[in-house]
This record gives sequence, C-alpha cells and structure tokens, in this order.
Amino acid sequence: MSKRKTVLLHGSNRNENFGDILLMKIYKKMIEDSGANVIMDRSNEYYSNYLNLKRHSLLYCLLKADRLIYGGGGYFGEPNFPNFRWNIKFLLDHLLPGLLFIILGKQVLIGAVGFGPISNLFLRKLAVLIFKNADHVSVRDEESKNYLLNYGLKKTINVIPDTALTIKTTDFLQTPIPKISIGKILIHFSKDSFPDENSSQFVFFKSLLEELIGRGFSLYFLVDHGTSRRSSNHYREINRKYNFTIPIVEFSTPELTLKNISSSDFVITTKLHVAITSYALGVVPFSIAKHQKTFRFFKQINHPELWCDISLFDNSSKEKILNLIDDNFRLDPDNIILERSMLISGKISEFIEN
Repeated sequence: MSKRKTVLLHGSNRNENFGDILLMKIYKKMIEDSGANVIMDRSNEYYSNYLNLKRHSLLYCLLKADRLIYGGGGYFGEPNFPNFRWNIKFLLDHLLPGLLFIILGKQVLIGAVGFGPISNLFLRKLAVLIFKNADHVSVRDEESKNYLLNYGLKKTINVIPDTALTIKTTDFLQTPIPKISIGKILIHFSKDSFPDENSSQFVFFKSLLEELIGRGFSLYFLVDHGTSRRSSNHYREINRKYNFTIPIVEFSTPELTLKNISSSDFVITTKLHVAITSYALGVVPFSIAKHQKTFRFFKQINHPELWCDISLFDNSSKEKILNLIDDNFRLDPDNIILERSMLISGKISEFIEN
C-alpha cells in the first residue's frame, strides 16, 4: 500500500477574511477527498482552529510536504497602489513557498487564482517563473490569463472560474436561514471603502441607505472578517452619527456568513467574494469596488451592470441600485460557470494521484 501523500496548501492564510477562509476550507476538503493529508504554512490561529490544522513553519512544510497547491484567491495581483511593504510581503508570503518547492524539485499546482497586475519587474519575473515550472496552472478569469501571456508565460493556462462558486455542491448550507417577509438587504463595506465621509461618493451612499430605510427594507450591516472589531465599530459609528439603527451581523464562520447571504434578497458589497458567493446562491449582488479584479468577475458572468467603480459612485449609481431593487431584479446563476468552477477538483485529484 502506497504512503499517503502530504500536500502543503497555500493561500492568504494570515488574515481572517471570509473569502480567503472559505477558499481554504474548500481546497482542504478537495485535497483530503483525493486521499492526501493537508498542512499549511504560517497560518494564523483562526485558520488553525477553524480548519483543525496545526500551525507550522515554512521550513517544516518544505521538509514534510510532497506537493504544493496554491489555493484560490487574488494574492497574485497587486492592490491599486502597491507600496514597498506590499512588495516584500508578496515575496515572502506568496512567492517564497513556490520558489523553494521548485528548487527542491517538488511538484506544484496553481489552482484558479487571480493574477496580475504585478508592476515590479523583479517580482513579476519570479511569479512567472513559478507558473512556468508548475505542473498545472489555472486562473479564474481571462484577464488573469492575458496578464500571464503578456508577461511571457508560454504554457497551457486553464481558465477555471473562482472556486468559491462551488459552494452549492458542499454542505455549507445544510440549514439555510429562511428569507424574512420584508426584503432583506445586506450592506457590506469597510472604513477604507469611504475614507472621507465628506466625499460625494459617501454622501450618495448614505443617501442610498436612507432611501432604502424609508421604503421599508430591512437593512443589515455585514461583517466579513474575523478581526471584526474595527468593522463593527465602524458600523456602530455610522449608526450613531447618522441616526441609523441598522443591525450588525458579526462574523464568526464562513458558514454563518453564507447562511446570512442566502437569506437575503439583495447584497450591496465592496468585496469580491461576498459578491461571488451571493451570485452562486442566487442572491443579487451589486458591487461598489476599488479593484478591477471585481469587474473581471461581473464581466465573466455577463452582468457588468452590477458593478460600479467606487471612485465614480454618484447619483446615477444610486438610482441604478434602487431601480434594480424596485424592479425585483432576479439573478439565476449560470450553471455552465458553476460546473466549470468544479473542474479544479478533478485537477487536484490528478495532481495528487500522479
């Protein structure tokens, strides 16, 4: 009987963000279902407890693991304004594991990640080197593939939609929260989304909340982060300052967040994976986003009208959201896209078995 393989699962496993945690749980299950053990490098306490994995150093993982799987997420792309600190963290947190596995001659799979842009030429070359030497490469959208091609990668690049779209095939929603009688709308944004509350963007956003409340909708502020105190305090401050009484849905687990999304009629969010999971659950998401990676997703599902650049949010954006809600806009997930997102499971099985 052959020895059970050990796989190092890597992702954005140093934060407590809903989307990243959800992705790591999905990938862990796919790896274990393929007959391998899972370890993670340098994960924080929340990940270790939630995924029931011990916390290990990268050196331990290099010695212990037979293979490396880069799980989904957008960590192979820079923020709108990358700085020196981001460059260093990208190198040490995400490039280093792949480079070391390649040097040691161990196999690497890159699974349905978002890629690009990477403006730093040195980091770009290192990232492309990892992709060049990986045994399987898949990215979550055509734009990611085009970045890799433009950066000089010459190999097969599979486009497999974001793995968070697979949630309907898992047991995350065994007991969904039933929808309430009055339209439930989740509102999700961080303090960083509108840093200046005197800006026209925030003024129009606040006006949107006021109109929705005036029309009798049930609004809820959604916290999507394990280190939720900052988000919760921000929402409390918004409630206090503007005389709102909007309940706050705290974060505890991805499952609870998904249940709250599934019980809603409409979601207004600034985060990609809140939008992606809303779509997968058949709940209409409207994204007010900073990064183009969010637009890539709405383009992929053929609903670019459900996205707005946060810097351009104005009265017409507000009216668009109100019209969608007034018209009782409904969204049926594209089954072809959902089925394609499951392809990564088969790729992982092949990778572990070979």
